[in-house]
Amino acid sequence: MATMYQKKMAARRSTSDISRLAQQYQQEIANVTGEYETQYGKYSSEAAEKQKIFEEQKKAYDERYGSYLGSAEEYKKQSTDYQKAMEGYLARQEATREQLVQAIGERGGINYFNINGQMVDTISVQRNPRKYGYEYAISPYEAGRRGTGVWTLKPLFQETAPVAPKKLEAFTEKAPEIAALPEFDSTEFETKKAAVEQTFKREVGERRAARLGAVSRKATRPLLGGATP
Repeated sequence: MATMYQKKMAARRSTSDISRLAQQYQQEIANVTGEYETQYGKYSSEAAEKQKIFEEQKKAYDERYGSYLGSAEEYKKQSTDYQKAMEGYLARQEATREQLVQAIGERGGINYFNINGQMVDTISVQRNPRKYGYEYAISPYEAGRRGTGVWTLKPLFQETAPVAPKKLEAFTEKAPEIAALPEFDSTEFETKKAAVEQTFKREVGERRAARLGAVSRKATRPLLGGATP
């Protein structure tokens, strides 16, 4: 039969083999983990860079869009002011136009103007047109209508029409979008890790089976255990 020393050595060798397998397993797992962390680090860096570019583009876009909104608000105010100014201008222009009259013919050899319902002779108007709300009177001769007896009054209203604000172009720029980045695929590393773990379990199982087999043989065959016949 095997001596106590032999049994201890056999057990120690068996334990040593399994310890070495465990160390090898831990090292291989560490290697797979290192590969995973390296690849994931590259993936994270790429994702961070794309996010950074997107944020810079978004910031610039927001500034341009904010500037457009400010311009649009100012344009809206200017348009409102212009509409009010234009309404007043047209009202004043119409009032002046209604006052503008032309000669209605000759009565006793004297031309007359119908000014606000009053028949005024051309001589009086010609001498003092501002009295009747006009800048000056234009004679038929001056107007190139000699022989017609038609006088024309030039109204005092010489106001320049308000200028409409420059039309604001619509903001058509498309908002930036972050570049699509596929999800990180860890399948390869999970497969490697599973293979390492499976190999380790198989190797440990084989060594334990071999040890049990050796013990069984020693029990049935004494010579293997060092016993003398």
